[in-house]
Amino acid sequence: MSMLNKTILSYLKLHLFVLAIYLFAGCTNQILIRDANLNGLTDKRANDNIKYSFYSNQNIKNELSYNWDASTYGSLSNTTFTTFDKYLIATDLGGRVTCFNIENGKKIGDLKYKGEISHKAIVDKFKIFFIVNNYNEISSTLVVYDYKTGKEVITTELFDNFSTEILFVNDYIYAVSDLGVVYKFNKNAWILWEKEFDVEVSSNPTTDGKNLFFASSDGNIFSIDLKDGKLNYKKNISSGFQSGISISSNNLYIGDNDGTMFSIDKNNGSIQWSFESNTKIVHSPALDGNSIFFGNLDGDIFSLNKFSSKLNWISNSKGLVNTAPLVLNNCIIQPNLNKHVDVLNKETGELIQNIKFDGRCRTTPIFYKGDIFLGVDKGEVFSYKLN
Repeated sequence: MSMLNKTILSYLKLHLFVLAIYLFAGCTNQILIRDANLNGLTDKRANDNIKYSFYSNQNIKNELSYNWDASTYGSLSNTTFTTFDKYLIATDLGGRVTCFNIENGKKIGDLKYKGEISHKAIVDKFKIFFIVNNYNEISSTLVVYDYKTGKEVITTELFDNFSTEILFVNDYIYAVSDLGVVYKFNKNAWILWEKEFDVEVSSNPTTDGKNLFFASSDGNIFSIDLKDGKLNYKKNISSGFQSGISISSNNLYIGDNDGTMFSIDKNNGSIQWSFESNTKIVHSPALDGNSIFFGNLDGDIFSLNKFSSKLNWISNSKGLVNTAPLVLNNCIIQPNLNKHVDVLNKETGELIQNIKFDGRCRTTPIFYKGDIFLGVDKGEVFSYKLN
């Protein structure tokens, strides 16, 4: 190794060491839970963020009723919350991981990092997994935190930023960086492989348990093998994607920057159908057994037959939709950046309830143990009873 290469290597090691000290010196407080029941750790939709269907098999008989609200530290991103046992975890763009009791909103504890967290945390047994993007740095840290001891157990430094969701599949963690590098980690945060695709990514990936699918900002859909990262195919579909991918059976569903919603064969990347909404789509679509639900930046909300793209209904929310709805058996719950959440009849699109807030509604709602949880700007978490 040349003297120059040794100097560069020494600099990088020193940089990582200083960065780690800087990052984790800012970590304060703790999340300490010793009585968590690991039986039925989480509801399937809440923590299984693999397929992104955003569907829960529940009915609303009356309007949602207020239960409690609580606050985190920084603004929430367009993700959702993590639930397990009687706890809810919220991550925010201020670098905080906050744990609440779902029954009363009492804060159990929090962690504070010098950076931002753009995705929901993953909980597996006693461990919490999340990635902190360092401020003004193309670097980040994968953190493994043990909430039973209240301590970090592992950290791995990465020369990448991550704005999209991370996936947990068969005891492995998968993450797609903003610059199109796909990582596979084990539960000890060791990198098992990384594959570079040299594209910009701001779209949430998904997986069918065998392959990982992601979309790039230049309009390509990628399918790679989870086992070794081998590329199955790359298909140019559109001029660009920001919307995340949802999956159902053999089809991928994604909206593009021109407002077109696509159904794509996951096996070969061919387009099954497309539907024009005329305005940019930035969130993952939601699915149930027969329909697909999504909104655009004009505030239009659509319900389509997911097999044929036939329009079921269209409703205007008088705002801006950039977050996936929660779909129940008889309604959908759609957040809006115009400071309200709409509860719509799933069959007709008719407005059932309009819930107003002081801030912009940011997160995809989540159903867990009879309650609906919503996130609002400035880190507010709201719980509503599903009557």
